[in-house]
Amino acid sequence: LRAGMAVRLRAPVNSTLGNTMPSHPPRVAPAAAFLCALAACASQIAPGEVEAVHAAAVAAFNTCDHARFTAAYSDRFTFTTSNTHSAYTTKEALGSYLSAACRQLPSPQVSIKSQSVRDHGDLALVSGQYVFLMVSQGRTSEVTQNFTAVLRRESGTWRMVAHHVSLAP
Repeated sequence: LRAGMAVRLRAPVNSTLGNTMPSHPPRVAPAAAFLCALAACASQIAPGEVEAVHAAAVAAFNTCDHARFTAAYSDRFTFTTSNTHSAYTTKEALGSYLSAACRQLPSPQVSIKSQSVRDHGDLALVSGQYVFLMVSQGRTSEVTQNFTAVLRRESGTWRMVAHHVSLAP
């Protein structure tokens, strides 16, 4: 082949239907890859966006703010911890969890020790460790717990759809 020459592909005839079919599939992979790249760019998470939502949920826990704490969760979510017998799946149950923690005097305080965010478009996977400061009989102890949270962008707002917290080994 010389530069500038067109190549004609022979299209075999389907003898039963009488129509022609291309012998090679259309070359759409480069165009599809470009469009997928554009879609991914459009749905990328802004730096710090998910971390800020997560930090706000932790701050709501620390201040016993039921409205802000439960608002961090989607209407359809699952929340489990290593010390619960079953998952919480309603905002009322989540509020009960927070109320139980806040009845302790002083109530436990949580900080995010570390976290990693993975961007999956309208989903974000967040994993890391919390440190709970707990006071019992006048003694303060630090309890490290691992967590995994899945957040989904719902109408432009990030909300937790799955959240698991368990004691670190």
